[in-house]
Amino acid sequence: MLDFYWPFLLYFIIPLTPGLYPTAIYIEAGLNDEAVADYIEGLDRRYSAGGNGSPYRGLLEFIKSAQETQCEVDEEKIASAVTGSSTELQHPGHQFYRDLVNILPGVAAPLILRVEKIDCVKSGGIRLNVLTGVLLGLKDAELDRFNKSRLPVEEVRAILRIKVPNSLAYLLHRNNLRSFDLWSLEGSTEPVSATVAWLVRAVGWLCDENNHLAMRMIQNLPEAIASVPVADRGWGTDNEDVREGFNEMSRKQPRLWEIYGPKIEAAADLVGQWRDGG
Repeated sequence: MLDFYWPFLLYFIIPLTPGLYPTAIYIEAGLNDEAVADYIEGLDRRYSAGGNGSPYRGLLEFIKSAQETQCEVDEEKIASAVTGSSTELQHPGHQFYRDLVNILPGVAAPLILRVEKIDCVKSGGIRLNVLTGVLLGLKDAELDRFNKSRLPVEEVRAILRIKVPNSLAYLLHRNNLRSFDLWSLEGSTEPVSATVAWLVRAVGWLCDENNHLAMRMIQNLPEAIASVPVADRGWGTDNEDVREGFNEMSRKQPRLWEIYGPKIEAAADLVGQWRDGG
């Protein structure tokens, strides 16, 4: 590490403190796999001193710099760092997690799994913000927009379609995404109804990747939709995502839709108008 430009070394060693933001994230020449791994190991310490403006300031830029020098980035450790105790000080909204998925698509699946480890009644709305941001990142990839990674969109989609269904199916099957009415909404940056609409769309997009995982996702959707809290009911403009998700499920998994579709649609009716012309 002696060949690092000194501001990077300074940023690497000193914990993040309010008012201290060395510009080392712009120094790319000294980056290598060892340095990136060491930096990621120190994320909890670095962001434990509280935020100063943007949540996890400098992290997204660092990841982009690491990618530009083709360094390996540990997605599991990134996901753990940005969903742990530092969230109480950094206060990330859903847009941070959306940007993170757009920059580092492989982080989507571990982020979804981390949702289970976040206390659902904890203030800050972090659980909802993590899930919302990831689901919007999936929609961005599906529609080919805001791709900030160095990968072509086809490769981004392949990463998400291979890895994410297992994570979503796991959480839905274990009741983690079927109890939105019990989640803390303090500090959440989108209503639950919007998050659930994007969940429906994501299941529709991903349900042809693996039939067993498709069953796990689709069979648990009625309870997920029905758990939208009364205060957040009404699909609004997100009804288009609900329709798109239902259309894709019925087209890709007709047998599953025949079994579960009526219950899913009935649950959606309780939340608000989603059918054409609504």
